[in-house]
Amino acid sequence: MGGFVSGLYAYENDYVSVWGRVKLFSSKMTSKWRQLLDITYPVTSLFTGHAFNRAIWNCFHDTLIEDCWIPYFTVTTNITWSKMEVHTTGYMWRYIRASMSLSGYLPPLCDNGSMLLDGGYVNNLPGDIMRNNGASTIIAVDVGVGNPFFVT
Repeated sequence: MGGFVSGLYAYENDYVSVWGRVKLFSSKMTSKWRQLLDITYPVTSLFTGHAFNRAIWNCFHDTLIEDCWIPYFTVTTNITWSKMEVHTTGYMWRYIRASMSLSGYLPPLCDNGSMLLDGGYVNNLPGDIMRNNGASTIIAVDVGVGNPFFVT
């Protein structure tokens, strides 16, 4: 979810617009009817990901990462090569979708022959990448620890 919200902010650069899009996305994704229609035979995942893809695409359309107002990146786990990937170019909706794909819940995203899942499997809070890219102030939320707020 961090990649989604930060992507919206980098794309819109307006808190009010981000809040509205997050509310719309959340209402679509929590709809029991949409979830029921998206269930599939669980060979690789419980859901097909079609509704999820469409909801993310509706937020970003064909916007490229490099066209954002603020420098943006997202982190994914490449399960084909068992490594972390940092995405700084390409279609935002694809890499944000991949960075939100939990194993067993949504199918991995295929990208140049590799399968991509949530970046949290290898780097749950990519503050180190932000710092290496020149960020002097980092505000992050890590939901995996007792004290979720991290500011440096």
